[in-house]
Amino acid sequence: MTIPESMEEILGGYPLNERATAERMMEEGVKAVYEDTGDGIIKSHVSDTVVIIYTSPAGESFYCVKCRTEKCAHCIISRVCFSGLMEDDADADDHVDEEQFFISIPETEERIGTLGDYSMGHIYEDRRYGYGYRWRDEYDDQYEAVAEVVDEIFADMIEGIDSISEIMRLTNMIYEETDAIGCSDPIYNALYRHEEVLKEKMSGMSAEEFADAVCGQKLRWFFHHMPQFDKSDTGYLLERFREAGVGVNELKDLYFRLERYEEFVKECEKYTDPSAIMAAAVALEAQDRREVVREAVSKIGINHCNLIIEHKEFVESIGMSGLLADCIERTVKYAFDTELFSDMLRLTGVSEEEAVREFTLRGERLSEKTLCAFVEMGYADRIEEYVRENGYRSMEMHSWVSLEHCMVNAGKVECAVFMRRNRIMDILDGYRNMEYGVAVSIMRMLEEVHRSGADSSVKPSHEEFFEKIKVEHKTKRKFWGLYNGTYRG
Repeated sequence: MTIPESMEEILGGYPLNERATAERMMEEGVKAVYEDTGDGIIKSHVSDTVVIIYTSPAGESFYCVKCRTEKCAHCIISRVCFSGLMEDDADADDHVDEEQFFISIPETEERIGTLGDYSMGHIYEDRRYGYGYRWRDEYDDQYEAVAEVVDEIFADMIEGIDSISEIMRLTNMIYEETDAIGCSDPIYNALYRHEEVLKEKMSGMSAEEFADAVCGQKLRWFFHHMPQFDKSDTGYLLERFREAGVGVNELKDLYFRLERYEEFVKECEKYTDPSAIMAAAVALEAQDRREVVREAVSKIGINHCNLIIEHKEFVESIGMSGLLADCIERTVKYAFDTELFSDMLRLTGVSEEEAVREFTLRGERLSEKTLCAFVEMGYADRIEEYVRENGYRSMEMHSWVSLEHCMVNAGKVECAVFMRRNRIMDILDGYRNMEYGVAVSIMRMLEEVHRSGADSSVKPSHEEFFEKIKVEHKTKRKFWGLYNGTYRG
């Protein structure tokens, strides 16, 4: 910044430090107003006698919070804004405003740069792979420190910078810095907390200004919260962003505002929002574009079964019953639903017995909810075969608990004994000492069934199974201590 050689003399002994000068001027009641003389030169009127003229360097700005203009943006004397021209002492008192702070863009950029000093990558990686729990407290401390800095910077930007383009540029800088250290959540949280203020600021932007501000940004938040523009400006933005290589997910709102659904479907990629594709398909169906509709639904595919099922009447009406049946079948395997199972039977034309047999013959993992439903439907024999044939390959450990009770209620005690024995052996063979208490509880259930005589036909007998455990796992003192009641931790 160009400072006159006689600055100290002009200031009349005031310190050359901005804040100190401001505070001293405030204490002494010095009146200051600023006038933009053009070409980057700001004329500062201090009191009634001192006039300072200086030039602002390129790229350095201070924004006035009070009057929301850049006319007093480059003041070297203070960060205090007094609005209004002081014509005489009588009017001066009426024009004095309270102290307001400006935000220095370069200073803010330096503060953002300090976010890179927080190194959290190794902490994140350790926790990610399951062996870094010792880092949890350190990670949380670092995260809170980053979040505090981001919140402070962002709040200052919102209050102290009038230019929404600058706010957007600096926000992207924050995102890049925090993303590089694996901690980008704080900036998203800050954005959503100030969402309404940002929307209000962006509403005054032209299409060209908005495009200039967001093109090249890695942060996509502003794309998903862009202001409403008229049709011609929306078309301009769409073409501008497409030329810049912006992804279709960010442009979906523009396609929909222009009702260019077919172009959207053609541009859809693997990771395009499936809900948006379905919305486009429904809109195209209303335009009687059946071929494009089928293409859109095909792009959603079986990887989004819930969405296909949610629109099952629509999908069936466009002649894609096969896709719907596949989605229902996949869903039934993992989360049984009686209505969906009936729909599947209707779409595929198979009987209930054939469907259950087909499910269980494949040897695929079925959920305990599905297996219990099949037992309650009267197919306990088939489920018993399935369990004995597949063992633990098809079910998670926790899935056996409810199924055991279902099998007992269906009179399949032998199958329940088989599953419970397998669970005990799985825990002991796997040295999962934290689950030894579970194994003991299962053993108690087996003993209760044995005392009732319900397992008389089970081979090997309960005594033989117990002896096997004593031989193969005699060294597991914790298990036997829990079983005998002698374990003291």
